[in-house]
Amino acid sequence: MQDVSSDAVTSDGSQDSITSCQFSADDIGDPIAADYDECLGYLGDPPPPPVATQTCISYVWVLTGWESCSDGIQTQPFGCQSNDGGTIATVDDADCIDEGPKPDPITQSCSVSDTGQTDCYNSVGIIVCPSPGEAYYGQDANYTISPPSYTKLDENGEETVSDWIMVKDNVTGLIWEVKTDDGTIHHQEDKYIFDDAQSVFIADLNINTFGGYDNWRMPTLNELVSIVDYGTDAPNINAEYFSNTMSWYYWSSITVPGTFDNMAWSLDFRYGIRGIIWRTEALHVRAVSGENPTQDFTDNGDGTITDNNSGLMWAQDTADTDGDGDVDEDGDDEINWQGALA
Repeated sequence: MQDVSSDAVTSDGSQDSITSCQFSADDIGDPIAADYDECLGYLGDPPPPPVATQTCISYVWVLTGWESCSDGIQTQPFGCQSNDGGTIATVDDADCIDEGPKPDPITQSCSVSDTGQTDCYNSVGIIVCPSPGEAYYGQDANYTISPPSYTKLDENGEETVSDWIMVKDNVTGLIWEVKTDDGTIHHQEDKYIFDDAQSVFIADLNINTFGGYDNWRMPTLNELVSIVDYGTDAPNINAEYFSNTMSWYYWSSITVPGTFDNMAWSLDFRYGIRGIIWRTEALHVRAVSGENPTQDFTDNGDGTITDNNSGLMWAQDTADTDGDGDVDEDGDDEINWQGALA
């Protein structure tokens, strides 16, 4: 007779080494299991209870949440996760060392800053921001995605806390000119007709490599919107960084096609309102430096479209709100703001 041990997995995910009994004799053949009592005469005292317990925790690399946008890129890194008998936990990366090297993070474009809106509204006025399932839930102030983040830059493009002449938008990566009140070409009150905004103002910045850059340009309408702070007004911009901003219209680089090609889009920094204005009118201009991406969309084949510049996914079709299978042009599919939120 002899005692042997084997492993058994318990309900809590641990593993025990269990002592058992085998009968063995030279003239009988292979060992066979025997009742424990049969071993007592050979082994003496009963063996100790199960020993050599070891845990059965598994580890795996998993994707974590998306990080905030930085320089137009959003990252989703991998982290180490443990499974201890069904209990999932995030653990140190070192615990996953036997699972192979840590995978590279996933990245995607993102160029949309949060609006800065913090107040919630109903059809009458400001309300306490609603919770999921309540009326008016889903409006802008219910979400904070890619909160605005700026860095002040000096004349050499270096970070500073005073005497800054440029601002870097850390979300989009764009660098913006800061206006002054000193009578220079950056003076806050200066205005230009549309054509001169590029051929005179922008040209001068590039010739003189303002801030060390020679790729200054007029911003697109969407780029102007990206620095609007809809949580304030007159001007609705973060004045801590964008000082000397006028509460009036600023030119974008976007012209109006077709019949109104002698007009261009602008943005009012009093209330954040977009408008088209005759190109012969004189408006303010704020220069921007950085890549100006072209439109880039992907049809996902499931009724959605992904904007590869912003990372946003859109419904491909206008909502069929009356459920008749067709988007009508007679107004049947139009709903109010509260209905759209729901």
